[in-house]
Amino acid sequence: AYDFSIKKGGNADTPGTDPNTPETPSYELSVSGSENGFNYVDLGLPSGLKWATSNVGANWQPTDTGYYFAWAEIEPKWAGYTWNNYKYGNPTSGFSKYNASDALTVLDLSDDAAHVFMGGKWRMPTYSEMYELMESCTWRWVQRKGMNGYDVIGPNGNSMFLPASGYYDATNQYIFNTHGLYWTSSLSLEQAAYHLNYGVGEAVTMPHGDRFYGRSVRGVFSDNGNQTPGASYATIYFNANDAVGIGGSMSSIQVEIGVPTKLPKLGFSMQDHDFVCWALSPDGGEITYADEAYITATGDMTLYAIWNWYYINTGSESGHLYVDLGLPSGIKWASYNLGSAEPYPSNADYGNYYAWGEISPKNDYSWETYQHGTQNALFKYTTSPDYDADGYYDGRTQLSASDDAAHAAWGGNWRMPTREEMSELKQHCTWIETTLDGAKGYRVKGPNGRSIFLPAAGAIDGQSAIHTGVGGSYWTSTLNESPNDGAICCSFGSSVGIYYSSRDFGYSVRPVLSEKAPAEFHSIQFNPNGGSGRMEPLVVEQGFYASLPVCTFTHDNSS
Repeated sequence: AYDFSIKKGGNADTPGTDPNTPETPSYELSVSGSENGFNYVDLGLPSGLKWATSNVGANWQPTDTGYYFAWAEIEPKWAGYTWNNYKYGNPTSGFSKYNASDALTVLDLSDDAAHVFMGGKWRMPTYSEMYELMESCTWRWVQRKGMNGYDVIGPNGNSMFLPASGYYDATNQYIFNTHGLYWTSSLSLEQAAYHLNYGVGEAVTMPHGDRFYGRSVRGVFSDNGNQTPGASYATIYFNANDAVGIGGSMSSIQVEIGVPTKLPKLGFSMQDHDFVCWALSPDGGEITYADEAYITATGDMTLYAIWNWYYINTGSESGHLYVDLGLPSGIKWASYNLGSAEPYPSNADYGNYYAWGEISPKNDYSWETYQHGTQNALFKYTTSPDYDADGYYDGRTQLSASDDAAHAAWGGNWRMPTREEMSELKQHCTWIETTLDGAKGYRVKGPNGRSIFLPAAGAIDGQSAIHTGVGGSYWTSTLNESPNDGAICCSFGSSVGIYYSSRDFGYSVRPVLSEKAPAEFHSIQFNPNGGSGRMEPLVVEQGFYASLPVCTFTHDNSS
């Protein structure tokens, strides 16, 4: 039998006469232990790295060739290996990962076939680890169970077998049983990665090849987990940020200093909150990282979860934040109540209280202090003479801009919602009773998944706060047409409804943002001036022409 050995990168110890007749060794291959159910051999390498005794997919059989993988892919492809079906692109269209932009030169574990198939500490070897194997071991061309390949004998005398499994290009297998090509986890050029290469009578080398080829994979692991020998490492800790309602957990990770590393998927959750980002301080800051972002560590660090409630603001107008809930009308809802402490009020901030049609909060909410008359003698926003102080009525059923608390306070296109808009909020959103920042209320989730929170701010009757923390009432800009001493509101406790309520109560206001500013309306009254009959008042928008109705008054001696 021919004894052909290669040592120190391909120097033949003993020349042979027939390289096609490999040795049939009499010694058994070594098994030093198992990791996560897969056998390994300790070859006594300087790094301490342990090598799997069989290829990925070989079913624990050292002479089985196992599966073939394109570089950075984690599944064998029975349809063939080409640039056209390569997971991360091609030289023509560009590469979506492991490219000049992301600066990644070593496989993420999620793209590491050995780690995905074998789990635990297993991974693919780096260039330096494969080079260590090549330089530190004796390579003997042998045949085991009809399969040619190399016995790789470590410094301590332990050995493993690397079958000459060849490679795949498209659906064609080449140089099977004469050559072996094994991927490393290290990128060389953007379109190529390093691999081990050997053939009968040839030196063992470390060239690079196009990423799409199907080659063999042999797993490795170290006592330090997925670490690269000779590299410096840092620990990244994950902090849920001391929030109430936190669930889940996240273990710290070790990363190689100076090498971009993908953060693990968020493992924390927080009741009624969305994860915003990771930050270097509990209060956020300029440097933040998205979930599963790449991070380059310079030393040990702690990342703090930054949370925002589901209403994650989608914009601002005149300095006030709003949420687009995805409603059919396109109306945007303010992120907090009118009068809340801006710019970022607590969700438990109830804001101010307003009587309907008044634009300022006050100490006493009763008919005695109501701006537009008394319960039985109203001189603004009436649809019946029964309520008008002078026997007339103005016919106005929507608040003018000058009487709209939201517009008066915030300006721009802000105003109070109409009855129809409040009904839209009720009908098109999911109302979820919850507690946020210690305040009870409703999370109102829109069709697009975004939400606002309406706290149970209660109300003020006279000088007394009522139902605080139990229910809430929110004014619309719409008058109740009968009786006129009331206006439309949305009220909730254990259920949600659209009702009318007495105008003098102090209720909350949640502004809305529309495409144009609210209008100022005026009422034109018609006086018979000695004649008889009645004509309805004409409500007109300020600045716009209006056609007067046909006169319907009569007079006995005039026309």
